[in-house]
Amino acid sequence: MENMLYIATGNQIKVWSLEEQRQFSKFNVDGTIKSMIACPDKKILLAASNKTIKLLDLVTLQNISVLKGHKDVIRTLYSVNNMLFSGGKSKTFSHSLLAWDFRQTT
Repeated sequence: MENMLYIATGNQIKVWSLEEQRQFSKFNVDGTIKSMIACPDKKILLAASNKTIKLLDLVTLQNISVLKGHKDVIRTLYSVNNMLFSGGKSKTFSHSLLAWDFRQTT
């Protein structure tokens, strides 16, 4: 999966091979994709219009987990130091920001 480009459009993720300059594969997800982050460990995080964040395996194209907590549409994702921040609209507030901690504890 080296030198790949991941493009989110509507409810599809398209995977392009940069070396071959062609579309390699595509797959559908539930809801319209609003934001997406490709992770270095061959996984992808995406926020969809269904108020969830999904962690997908790019090799098997399977759902690994779903993060729930937003009350309205998620507009953006940002990841730094094993932390994920998700922002969106809220019906009770003008904006909402959630922090997700992916650090492993022992």
